[in-house]
Amino acid sequence: MIFFKKNILLILILIIGIFFRTYQLGNNPYGFFCDEASIGYNAYSLLKTGQDEWGKSWPLFFQAFGEYKSPILTYSTIPFVAVFGLNEFSVRLASAFWGIISIYAIYFLATTFFNKKIGLFSSLFLAISPWHIHLSRVSLEGLMPYLCFTIFGVTFWVLYVKYFDLKFGILSSIFLVLATYSYFPARVFVPILGIIMLLLSIKSILNKKRHLFILIITTLVLIFPLFYHMFFGPGLSRWELTKGNGNINSILNKYPLYFSYDYLFSKGDIDFNGQLITRHSIRGIGQLFLFQLPLLFFGLIEIFKHRKSHLIFFTVLFWLFFYPIPDLLTAQTSPYATRSIIGVIPFQIISALGLVFLIKTFSNYYQKIIFCLIFTIIVVISVFRFFSLFKQYPQYSSDFWGWQSGPHQIINYFIKNQSLYQQLCIEGQFNAPGIFIKFYDPENKCLDKCQICDYHMFNPNKKQLFAISRETYDKLRYQLKFLVLDIIKYPSNEPAFYIGEINEPIN
Repeated sequence: MIFFKKNILLILILIIGIFFRTYQLGNNPYGFFCDEASIGYNAYSLLKTGQDEWGKSWPLFFQAFGEYKSPILTYSTIPFVAVFGLNEFSVRLASAFWGIISIYAIYFLATTFFNKKIGLFSSLFLAISPWHIHLSRVSLEGLMPYLCFTIFGVTFWVLYVKYFDLKFGILSSIFLVLATYSYFPARVFVPILGIIMLLLSIKSILNKKRHLFILIITTLVLIFPLFYHMFFGPGLSRWELTKGNGNINSILNKYPLYFSYDYLFSKGDIDFNGQLITRHSIRGIGQLFLFQLPLLFFGLIEIFKHRKSHLIFFTVLFWLFFYPIPDLLTAQTSPYATRSIIGVIPFQIISALGLVFLIKTFSNYYQKIIFCLIFTIIVVISVFRFFSLFKQYPQYSSDFWGWQSGPHQIINYFIKNQSLYQQLCIEGQFNAPGIFIKFYDPENKCLDKCQICDYHMFNPNKKQLFAISRETYDKLRYQLKFLVLDIIKYPSNEPAFYIGEINEPIN
């Protein structure tokens, strides 16, 4: 009871964070991307057989779609699939879990860096962060574990330097290494951040040579499988798919976009020139709330008061100004909210510093109360606006460039009617379409009749059922006789797929 009384504000913040990360989790975003299905099915396969979808027993890295995915999120999805079954909710709940843990983690970090007040405001801002909420609600590799482990790793390093207790140093090493196993961009950002923190602490650590030796050995042992996978295995396959040309002008042109008003406060990474994907941001709001703009300004002023604490001062500034590093060398010309997710942390901490700075400027108690009331109203209005935009999100993010809805409804229809047909064809209008048959029919109720194929597979001697996209239907409706049996629609009520039979050969 005493614990709850002392931490009532943190508990309330966590409850807010839990609500935003679990409300309608299985239905918004509407649809289910292939990466999510892959994580979910591999977790299910490991749970049932101890093997991944390719028959490998408890692999360290998961082969998927021409690349190898990191293991953390897949393995941490297993208990949620075990409890709730294989479905969209259970798979996304694993990511939401890490997102919720990171709310506590940033409280721990900011309290260790500064004080409890900064910790509470940092956790509150993260709990309501549009950037963090949105990407906590989807299962895209290991974004949330990456955040969580990095935060804990940095916190324990600061504690180690403060107290020179070896267990804090070892915990820091373990968490930072786990971060690199979580998400590919972490393999760029975390080593650089780790080296920066080590250099900032080097004078103190040189007096603890035994500690330094143990920490180096611990880190090397833990990182070796990843190092081998990266440089002597297929671990760079993802990089080969996304790398840019290394042009310095492209990098210099892209970097400022990550600090632009459009990206941070207006529209996030959606609707930038050349960006067709709607999966990463919600239209109508930036990665941060607009009310954070003045807080960041005053927060940067405030953090310079801590410049004598070199480790904290330079770690926060490095984290802020170099968070775009993992995406700068890719071929993408516009900001990417997923690859830069690590930036959500310093923005919240600096916002918290700015808020405390502003509160302190009012010497009169009643002025402080009035300011806090006005600020609370602004925050509440901002959150309600975000929630309204969040509810509208499925209306425009369920097609190919979004969450690619349709496979769930199609395969359910196929399973219900499989006894009437010899072959059930779902047109492959999705990224990696084959994974959806595995995910939505893991017990093979379709008896191998469900296949990725299209109207070209029409055979008048077979009883066939086809699911074709609206584009294919519009293109071919006058070339073949297609008997429509059902229409799968997007949340906008526009047709997405037509399910039916072809009754005449193609002309």
